[in-house]
Amino acid sequence: MYRKHSILFTSPPPAYTVLRLKIELNSNFYRLFFKSYIFIEKYLNLAVIGIRDGKQISIPDFLSIKIIVPPLKKQKEIADALSICQQEKEIADALSICQQEIDLLKQLAEKYKTQKRGLMQKILAGEWRIKPEVVNQYE
Repeated sequence: MYRKHSILFTSPPPAYTVLRLKIELNSNFYRLFFKSYIFIEKYLNLAVIGIRDGKQISIPDFLSIKIIVPPLKKQKEIADALSICQQEKEIADALSICQQEIDLLKQLAEKYKTQKRGLMQKILAGEWRIKPEVVNQYE
């Protein structure tokens, strides 16, 4: 069994190195920290090796990285706050996508109204004739 973001792994894929904790840490705090721009750009680039898309992390270099370990209570507070921010961002992104879709539907409705006006003008001006059998379908 292998779970993403889990501390305990059983039968991990061979491409992964499993690290076990020696001290108690808040896994959510470090999951967010290890995914952060600051960690990736400032710290992780020091340990990445390879020239292709399949870059690897040098374990000795990774283990030599010095990172801040706040008290466990502070880790939880920070992780909770960051999780809320992340949820709010996801909600804002979803709302933005919904608003874009609403705007596109409004534009489409406006185009249909314009098309309808044009068709009605042609019909009322006598440029186009409607066959009686078409009119009878809607009675």
